[in-house]
Amino acid sequence: TTIKELKGRKVEAAQALHSVRTNAPVDVVLLLLKVKGGHWHRVFLDAGVLFWEETRSLDPTDTDVEPAGDRSFELRDLEPVVGQTLGVVTMAQADDGGVLTVPFVGGGSLVLACRDAGLDEEHTTLVVTLPPSPAE
Repeated sequence: TTIKELKGRKVEAAQALHSVRTNAPVDVVLLLLKVKGGHWHRVFLDAGVLFWEETRSLDPTDTDVEPAGDRSFELRDLEPVVGQTLGVVTMAQADDGGVLTVPFVGGGSLVLACRDAGLDEEHTTLVVTLPPSPAE
């Protein structure tokens, strides 16, 4: 699966919604990207399946997730991503989850990976790799 609509667009804002639980790894629940001159894009993986929607405005409290028990949510800015130009976004599906790759022109990427953790649980991570700095 590819999202070609974002290719060549510059990131104006980027945020990730993190699920925080006691004695458990932090999961990324939602990736939010705003492209320059465009709209917000809500991207997430659920059970390894990619969901993507474009929206004109964004209400950061409208996340479709509710705190429960020892679970809370934190919206974090992805400041180093701002200003990056996007390549073609790709989604690879596997039996144990999926991987969403948002490449940057010139190198680097955002990688959102969802893996089956057993017992009806999944673990979703976000890895940000920035392009190399130009030599001085």
